[in-house]
Amino acid sequence: MADESIFQKIGNLIVDYAPEAGGILAATGVGAPIGAALGILGSLGKALGLGSKATPEDVHQVLQANPEMAAKAYIAELDYKLNMRKADIDEIRAKEEAYIEELRAKTIPWIDGVHKIGRQILNAITIIGTFVAMAFGHNITPTEVALLTGGNIAYQLIKGKGRSTE
Repeated sequence: MADESIFQKIGNLIVDYAPEAGGILAATGVGAPIGAALGILGSLGKALGLGSKATPEDVHQVLQANPEMAAKAYIAELDYKLNMRKADIDEIRAKEEAYIEELRAKTIPWIDGVHKIGRQILNAITIIGTFVAMAFGHNITPTEVALLTGGNIAYQLIKGKGRSTE
């Protein structure tokens, strides 16, 4: 096919030996991200002895000249998968380190305690305030309802809905 990209041509040459890598390369331009294709191309270049900076044309030329070299595509695919897992591990470690630093942050215990039960405190104030006003025979106006519930509503808007118990 004359209108295939160089990535698609390489993908078609190696798909029998390295199906995942071949599939990504063959689908480049029609759905697969170019970044994945470039990562595989770098691994292929190293496996074929061309180095990680090999051009797609160089890789294609070597694979066409010696079809047995396509078997090295399997090694390249494994190398690519290994590099992707290493990147995943690095990302997990970075998140873990950030979480540990967050846990190490110094806090004031009584403020943390009040913060954790903030919604409950504000709800109790609203309920108690309503009952006290009603006990003294006061008819609560919409303005007073807004004043009684305003702190709770503001707290929930600022804080968010909180954690679910699922």
